[in-house]
Amino acid sequence: MFSRVLGMIRDMCYAYFFGATAFSDAWYIAFKIPNLARRIFGEGAASASFIPVYSSALHKSQQQARKLACSVITAIAGSVSLLVLAAWVSMGGYSVFFGVTDENSLIFSLTAIMLPYAVMICTAALMSGILNVHGHFAAPAAAPVILNIAIISAIVIPGYFWGAAAEKLVYFAAFSVLAGGVVQLAMLIPFLKRERVVIRPLFEFKTPEFRRIMIMFAPMVIGLTATQINTLLDDVLAWLLSGSEIKGAAFVFWGREVTYPLWRGSVSYLYYAQRLYQLPLGVIGISLATAVFPVFSRASAAGDLQQLRNTLSKGLRMSILIAMPAAAGLIIVSRPLISLLFEHGDKFSRSDTIDTMNTLLFYSVGLPGFFWQQIVTRVHYSRFNSKIPAMTAVLAVLVNFMLNITLVWFMNIQAFALATSVAAYVQSLLLLHLLEEPVREKIWRDTGPEAARILIASLAMLIAGTAVMGKMDFIAESIAGDIIRLLAVIPFSAGVYWVLVKLMRVESLKYLTGKSEL
Repeated sequence: MFSRVLGMIRDMCYAYFFGATAFSDAWYIAFKIPNLARRIFGEGAASASFIPVYSSALHKSQQQARKLACSVITAIAGSVSLLVLAAWVSMGGYSVFFGVTDENSLIFSLTAIMLPYAVMICTAALMSGILNVHGHFAAPAAAPVILNIAIISAIVIPGYFWGAAAEKLVYFAAFSVLAGGVVQLAMLIPFLKRERVVIRPLFEFKTPEFRRIMIMFAPMVIGLTATQINTLLDDVLAWLLSGSEIKGAAFVFWGREVTYPLWRGSVSYLYYAQRLYQLPLGVIGISLATAVFPVFSRASAAGDLQQLRNTLSKGLRMSILIAMPAAAGLIIVSRPLISLLFEHGDKFSRSDTIDTMNTLLFYSVGLPGFFWQQIVTRVHYSRFNSKIPAMTAVLAVLVNFMLNITLVWFMNIQAFALATSVAAYVQSLLLLHLLEEPVREKIWRDTGPEAARILIASLAMLIAGTAVMGKMDFIAESIAGDIIRLLAVIPFSAGVYWVLVKLMRVESLKYLTGKSEL
């Protein structure tokens, strides 16, 4: 949680010093590329494919488990290193043969600087997984804190005390990412040595355990990271469809002048909105999916499909109970929340707040889909079926892309948020439909009525909260005013929702209050 708080402070620094400009757009795209590698090759794969096999190997032979760890890290770090080299060569070749604009050159430069971080963070993520198996949790949890501290320091010290301009600050921030990656690795190595795990290059790629990990790895990576891939594609496409920082810039297409649908700063609106909707998803949604995964696995291993179906039903209802009011809450408080967090200094304006708010609205609508996506994907993994999540993830990416290029001309940047939300619903519903018949049997009958009651309560909360927010227009637009609005409307809206779900006897409430277990 401390890391998330620091992450939000880091984002506030971005908004203060970069705002929503071409510099911030370039930074977010460049930083998201190595960060995506972390999610693909590090965290997602480590938890879903590497850790269970490593844990099993550790019970049989500590020496073989250590060799397995070294081999997997060698394979992943080596693969990512090759991708980094390929990216460097590709960017260099593109620049030489086609040339790049100053703004695109900034993205290329920042990306080239930060790409080695992908190797570091993937290695660190796998090391953290090993330490978790050995019962060490503090050091792995503290590792992301180091990166946030490095970035905040690299922006605030030269920006606030030395008056450095944004075009220089982005480079300070980029090099701080590399420094943070080095410190993260250095911090984890001593803890591994205590467990007699010395990471060294090892190429034992023919063992059954290594093959098992690799067979599961690729489809699991695709299945678990569809949303992250969609957000990166959103950013790149938004950049390509942005003309300049002035709305209304045009380009020539087949002899006709066409107005760009977006403008510089659009990628930043996506980023700030993503950070806010991903907070409940990361803190609650993924945590819930992680909590039910062992229950799914035990039921699958025992062949108890009834227990698997019951747990899935409870997980889906629990996720709706949290996701729907979270979506309503984000919509209600979006304007004062964004203003309070980001609208400071002269870089992030009131119009930036409005554009970010409208983008967040469409991301918020997709929260139940994002929650379901995480849960149902893990049901398939518990059944040792990683192909279906991979196929549905590819389809979700295609749906997202087609909606992006279709809707952007009518909805501007909000189209990207809506497309991501729709893609999440498409994937989660397909994942449900493609479950085995005994598992998905009666899921809609069990989930539907309660989901309808929760939807009614959430809509009532949205209407009531929006009405109260509207009555507070007399309060001055200021930091104090935003705090007053939030302190007034959040308890009121939550109270409306709580009373209604109690009155409608929503069964899932007992899981939230601890009166029953999942």
